[in-house]
Amino acid sequence: MTIEYGTPISATKIVFGYGQMFQGIGIGAGAALLAALYPSLRAVTIQPIDAMKRIRRGYRRRPAQKTYGLAFGLLLLVYLAVSSFSGWASQTRTFEILDPMAAMAGVVLVAPFAVLGLVRVFKLAIGMAADQRRRGTARA
Repeated sequence: MTIEYGTPISATKIVFGYGQMFQGIGIGAGAALLAALYPSLRAVTIQPIDAMKRIRRGYRRRPAQKTYGLAFGLLLLVYLAVSSFSGWASQTRTFEILDPMAAMAGVVLVAPFAVLGLVRVFKLAIGMAADQRRRGTARA
């Protein structure tokens, strides 16, 4: 099937039991609940008029929250790299469980910053191309 970490892996049949399916559904539902809990509790405390005023003024999140999220995500990805290269997951069950969790959480925390960076690069490239096009038509 594939080779991961230099070890051939082959699977002829993959079977999921009911317990594993319910566990996956439970983890997904729990993650969705946790993700929705903070914004919904915060929305309950803010009056609608105040929320509209913040939107009109361009209310933004504090930069510290963004920095901590990015730093924690990068820390998780560094842990994952070190754990993968050192083989910690094969030594203890704890690391075997933590590795996929660190991979998911690290990517979730870092991905928005990566996408935002790419959007800024593309906007800059499009703006530069538009400026060159304007300069080219102004000379002609």
